[in-house]
Amino acid sequence: MREDSGRSADGRHGIAGGAVKGSALASFADAVPFRLPQDLIEWVAKFDPQVIYSPLGSIRMMSAALQLSQRFDIPIVPHFMDDWPSTVYMDDARYFPLRRILRNKLEKILSRAPFGLTICDDMSGEYGRRHGMRFEAFMNCVDVPAQSVGEARHGGGEVVFGYVGGLHLNRWKSLCDVAAALQAAKDAGSDVWLDIFAPEADIRAYRSEFDGFTAVRNMGSLGYSDVRETLRNYDVLVHVESFLPADSRYTRLSISTKIPQYMAAGRPILAYGPDTLSSIAYVARVGAGLAVTKEGDVPGLLDGARRLIGLPGLRTQLGETGRNVASERHDAARERKRLMALLASAAAKGEA
Repeated sequence: MREDSGRSADGRHGIAGGAVKGSALASFADAVPFRLPQDLIEWVAKFDPQVIYSPLGSIRMMSAALQLSQRFDIPIVPHFMDDWPSTVYMDDARYFPLRRILRNKLEKILSRAPFGLTICDDMSGEYGRRHGMRFEAFMNCVDVPAQSVGEARHGGGEVVFGYVGGLHLNRWKSLCDVAAALQAAKDAGSDVWLDIFAPEADIRAYRSEFDGFTAVRNMGSLGYSDVRETLRNYDVLVHVESFLPADSRYTRLSISTKIPQYMAAGRPILAYGPDTLSSIAYVARVGAGLAVTKEGDVPGLLDGARRLIGLPGLRTQLGETGRNVASERHDAARERKRLMALLASAAAKGEA
């Protein structure tokens, strides 16, 4: 179990537990009865926490959080980054016993939670209805520039689209549709390009899928420290999701970490994916970009791309709207204070 800690103003603490991932072969090991090690119990007693914060994610992690909560009589604040309670152990009928154990553990966790945290408003609403309790949306945080970052500067009328993210979960298929739309714009005379940045393994696996698009200028990988400045080099940023139901059930209630980064960069977003997915709906709802939500709608993507290529004012408007939303909802300094306030309120309820 990974633990990180932070000290509160009165000298006491909270415990943060991270989710653990296992292979299919280790699935049943997740349900093996778990007992807190004595050295951990002694460390926690010395640490003197007021609240346990954890994204959970596995039966063993829930067991650890639950036992600590019960032993030290402190509340748990779970933070759901995606809808894993609905997807874990759902791929094989042999895992049905694990599903029952997981649901039972989760019910016990939530019974010791004054409220829960989620990754977005959509998840908070659904989880509130599902579990009959309060959930607060606490979204991905980024450093937001205090002022507009200005437009990207390219020679002549060149407009460059950029994609930063994974190509797994069949996102590469959706990105190929975007590439096809930009290729059509290029063939019709627009000076438009697409750069794709993804993990090295994804680039190796899917590079050949984009070989036929001369509009795709670069394919490579970025280090995390390079993402912020790189995003500002583009006129339009692209976000895609898979239309396949098997993929959508994993991403339906999640907000991609890239969305706040895109918004903070002050660039308009061309989003492509089902409107039932929170990431796509969020971009459209806050007015940070254009969303195309019909599968295979290359003409719709072409229409959106042409608007973004030909209307610099629209690019500026959408980019500024996104940056303002990032400042209001994703600014790291502001959200850290809000998180501390939420955890302090949970601790206070635990001591009442």
